[in-house]
Amino acid sequence: MSDIKISVIVPVYNVERYIKQCVDSIINQTYRNLEIILVDDGSPDNSGKICDEYSFSDDRIRVIHKENGGHVSARKAGVGIATGDYITFVDSDDWIDTEAYAHAAEVIRSHGVDVFIFGLKRVSSVSTNYEHENLKEGLYNKNSLYEEICKIDKQDLFYTKIITTVCWNKVIKADLIKSNINNVDNTIKIGEDAALIYPVLLDAESYYITHNAYYNYRMNNESVMHKFAPDRYLSVEKVIRTVYSSVKKHGYDSDSVIMRQLGLYTFDLMLITDTCKFINTIRDIFPNVKDNDRILFYGKGVFAQNLKYLAEKDKSHSIVGFIDSVTIDKLDEYDYDIIIIAVTISSFVEEILKTLRTYGVDENKIICLKNSDINSYEYLKRICEE
Repeated sequence: MSDIKISVIVPVYNVERYIKQCVDSIINQTYRNLEIILVDDGSPDNSGKICDEYSFSDDRIRVIHKENGGHVSARKAGVGIATGDYITFVDSDDWIDTEAYAHAAEVIRSHGVDVFIFGLKRVSSVSTNYEHENLKEGLYNKNSLYEEICKIDKQDLFYTKIITTVCWNKVIKADLIKSNINNVDNTIKIGEDAALIYPVLLDAESYYITHNAYYNYRMNNESVMHKFAPDRYLSVEKVIRTVYSSVKKHGYDSDSVIMRQLGLYTFDLMLITDTCKFINTIRDIFPNVKDNDRILFYGKGVFAQNLKYLAEKDKSHSIVGFIDSVTIDKLDEYDYDIIIIAVTISSFVEEILKTLRTYGVDENKIICLKNSDINSYEYLKRICEE
């Protein structure tokens, strides 16, 4: 594998403000053996025109223009013409550091891995947060990866992303992508990455993880994950059924560890999309909340807003406000009995707990999600057996 060709697929829709930064970051990679596929998914702005201009200046770039069909269909169109040995994805409002694919190619040449995984940066106008897998750097096979999953499963944390479910921080053997992507429903709007990545990871035999944060994810308040939509639970159900089908294919449906982890992922996805569809009161997931508690939420996303709705519907609690990493300095302005951490990912929760401790918050006033408080497997069964 001396000359590995990597196909970089970029679904493009209505991103004329960002597309040049994205494409420039791919063109300027120090690793040159790239096929860059820009898929214009019926953009109403000048995004498609900008893609064409790039194709005239770099013969590695191929452009597809198609009717709008959504993110999944755009990825499928790109995969359909990809000729690389490996495939990766970049979202068109993000960008990637110049050494990313050089490192991937080096590891692939050395170890022949099926999946190369790197870290990421979540970038906003006020901060940059670094993230990487909850595993040590290095080479893994299926057995060693399973051993790590078992270690994490023993902890009473709600949900720990052992490997991130996103597509864009991974360089994956092309055959694994091509054999799985057509099983992803085009209508999925939430969790479409997981519907592809979980089956790919189950099919793969080897993985390499680096904590180097090469991918720059632009925090965008217009993202679908920051908006409430009444039918998003339908996407959740399609994602879970797709993943469960792959789990069953590999015989892991009888494995208690894998099924518990899948149950946690299922419940996490439900909570951050349509909490109110699946639970009736805050006490269903936070049993320590008492009548007449004055609640301060740490978090401002969909999960926090849905918890607000549940608290207001119950009428036995009052909500005094919302804080996050940007507004934590205003903590003393609130008169509260409890702080509910309205975040599901354990690594994020751990950081929030550290922050609250530095502000002198009484530990007895802090409530967060715990495995022991939730029968997440019940919700997985409900979806998969319908």
